[in-house]
Amino acid sequence: MSSTENTTIPHTNAQRVIIPMGKNDGEFDASSYTPNQTGERVQIHEITPILNEIETVCKKYLKEINNIIHIGFFILVACVGSIAALWVATDSSVASLFTISFIILCGIVFYGLYALKSIKKFVQDNREETETVLMKYKSSFESKGLRWQLPPEYPKWIELWNDWNKEGSLPQAYVPPVVNHGNPFTQA
Repeated sequence: MSSTENTTIPHTNAQRVIIPMGKNDGEFDASSYTPNQTGERVQIHEITPILNEIETVCKKYLKEINNIIHIGFFILVACVGSIAALWVATDSSVASLFTISFIILCGIVFYGLYALKSIKKFVQDNREETETVLMKYKSSFESKGLRWQLPPEYPKWIELWNDWNKEGSLPQAYVPPVVNHGNPFTQA
């Protein structure tokens, strides 16, 4: 997964349908999908259950990532508050307050490293679990000349490739613009 926040979500074209993730909710926005984007090979009611399964996976990992971020914020506030309370409430020397502050800072840094490692693992686990979901539907979509693909920027969007369409043209295909939604998984 790319960690750049400003990755632009590509537009649907004749070779692939782009389904972006909505902002901060873990759900994909398939509202712009029309069957003519896949040459009438698949209807929205065939895509929706797959997206629902993937959304369940994404929401599970999004919850874990948010928990890590919230715990980190709580630890940071508690540590800063502890340092401030020690500073005000004690007649300790500057050296002992510095030592305590340094120990607390080290704890914050170690938690930050743990959080980054955990978030990266959650993102990778999310991708692997999503690939497992897509494998369940692989043969039914391949028989229609279609293929699900996770881009490197997943979960910002998911792609449905039109493998049947080697010429790259769809009759009267409407290609709607895709809004660049924010993505909660880019916090890694």
